[in-house]
Amino acid sequence: MATQAWTMAPARERKPNRDCKGADNAPSRDRKGADQSASRFRILGEFAGLIGLPTSEFVLCLSSNTGIIISMSDNFAQNVKQVADWLHRADRVAVMTGAGVSAESGVATFREAGGLWEGRRAEEVATPEAFRADPESVWRFYKLRRTGLLECRPNPAHEALAELERICANFCLITQNVDDLHRQAGSQNLIELHGNIWIDRCWDCDRQERPEQVSEEPIPRCSACGGMMRPGVVWFGEMLPPEAIDGAQSAAAQADVMLVVGTSSLVQPAASLAMVAQQNGAKVVEINPEATPLTHSADLVIAEKAGIAVPAVLEALPSES
Repeated sequence: MATQAWTMAPARERKPNRDCKGADNAPSRDRKGADQSASRFRILGEFAGLIGLPTSEFVLCLSSNTGIIISMSDNFAQNVKQVADWLHRADRVAVMTGAGVSAESGVATFREAGGLWEGRRAEEVATPEAFRADPESVWRFYKLRRTGLLECRPNPAHEALAELERICANFCLITQNVDDLHRQAGSQNLIELHGNIWIDRCWDCDRQERPEQVSEEPIPRCSACGGMMRPGVVWFGEMLPPEAIDGAQSAAAQADVMLVVGTSSLVQPAASLAMVAQQNGAKVVEINPEATPLTHSADLVIAEKAGIAVPAVLEALPSES
């Protein structure tokens, strides 16, 4: 697959694509339709709460022909079983995770109120220009992030995905998270689209190192050339590593089933990977307690936290006799 110059940027609104379903690409279901779907989701979620249904039993099942069908009560188990059946039959499985998975481990996200970047513009700490202007300030910020991550541990979703990899012969985990929690949980075939916060990369020679602890130096230095080290994450305006995006696109295109877990489906190019999978015939399953731009086009949506839904899917997989 040819390398493309992808940069981190907000997602563009896209029309639903249902080519793999054989249905039309009706332009009428645009942003307005997505907003209406999200509104129905919230209203019906409140209704479920009023009648005493636990959130783990409130899900959205989606049909390409009839739109949104509401499933309640024991349908949570039924839909978990459906996903497990798809996974059991699949030759290739791809999973993409986002900030929602990390948030369940206590990792702060910069999009939520009171989150990581509140009170500071992203341009102050997360661009190459900011690093050139004041590398010491940028490093203070990232050392604070690293120190906070020392208190975070993989949650049941991380652990269930690592176990799913051990079960599936061809499995690829694509993550937008930089916190290393998937690796700590045992995931091995892992593509870190936005890098890894625990990696230092030389500003001059591009050498990568993984320090054993949070450095006390104001600006860490490269052991090879003495140049300034920078955090090994993808900053705003930077290209994603070509090998990472190419690998992610390839995994999505070849997948029989793709799980999209805990991501807002807003940041490109990661947001387009589910569409790549669906256009190539994969079943796309969204696991997210909140409606997203993907919700109206996924094959099945479980509106639940990753730490509840993913272990449930793993538990529902047929045992090999």
